[in-house]
Amino acid sequence: MVANDDPAKEDPMQRNMGTTIPTVAVGPFEVAALPKRELVDLIVQWPLENGPAVMCHLHVGALNHRDDPDFVEAMAAADVVYADGSATVLIGRVAGADNLERAGLTDIGHDILEHLATRLGRPVRTALLGGPDGLADRAGAVLASAHPAEVVFSEHGYHDDTEWPAILETCRAANPDVLFVGFGMPREALWAQKYRAQLPNALILAAGGFFGHVAGDEKRAPEWAQKAGMEWMWRVAQDPQGKAKRYAQGALTTVVMAAETKVAKSDR
Repeated sequence: MVANDDPAKEDPMQRNMGTTIPTVAVGPFEVAALPKRELVDLIVQWPLENGPAVMCHLHVGALNHRDDPDFVEAMAAADVVYADGSATVLIGRVAGADNLERAGLTDIGHDILEHLATRLGRPVRTALLGGPDGLADRAGAVLASAHPAEVVFSEHGYHDDTEWPAILETCRAANPDVLFVGFGMPREALWAQKYRAQLPNALILAAGGFFGHVAGDEKRAPEWAQKAGMEWMWRVAQDPQGKAKRYAQGALTTVVMAAETKVAKSDR
C-alpha cells in the first residue's frame, strides 16, 4: 500500500482495484480505514489478473516490530494491511479513522470463504501453509466441513529456503483461490514479499494463529471480552509463558504510539 501523508486520506495510487481505498497511518504502516464488512467485500472482490494479492493483518505483536525496516518495507509491499486488534484500532482512531473496526482473520476468514464461494459460484479452492506438522491438515478439514471450500493443498511451515521453490511449485499447480499462510507476524509479511513471484494467483492471507483457532487448539474469548477489546487477556491466560511478554511490550507500544499520533495530529 502506498503511504499517505494525511491520516484517513483516500490514496489514489492503490493497485489493481481501479478505485481509491481509504487508509490511515498507524505508525509507519498504512492500514485500510474500513469497517469490517467493507473490508471483507474489498478482499473478496479483489481481482487477481495481475498476480497474487497479499493481505496482511496488523496487530499489537506486529506493532512491536515497527522499528524493523525490513518488516515495514514488507508491509508496504502488501496489497492491503488491515486492523487486527484493539491496539491498531485505537491508534487508527486517534489518527482520525473513526469508522475503523477490528477485523481479525479469526473472524473474517470464515466470512471471506463464504462470500468468495458466492462470488465464484462454486466451492473455494483453499490452500493452507504453516504451523507444525499436521495442523494445516486438521484446520483444512474443519474449513471444508464448515464452508463451501475444497482443500487443494496443505503443508506445514517448517522448511528452509532450499525447499520453498518446490513446495510453492506444487501449490501453484493446485490452483487455489485462497492461500492461508500461518507463520505469525512479522515472518508472514517478510516471507510473502520474498516469495511473491512464486506464489499462486490467489488471495494470500496472512493467517497468524488462525489454524490453531480453526482446529480447536486455541479458544476464542467470550464475545463480551472481544467487544470490550480484552481478548488479549484471554490469550495470555491460555498461554502465559508464550504471550505475556508480547502483550506487556505491546501495551507500552500502544501507549507510546497513541501519544505520538495524537501529538502529530495536533501539530498539523
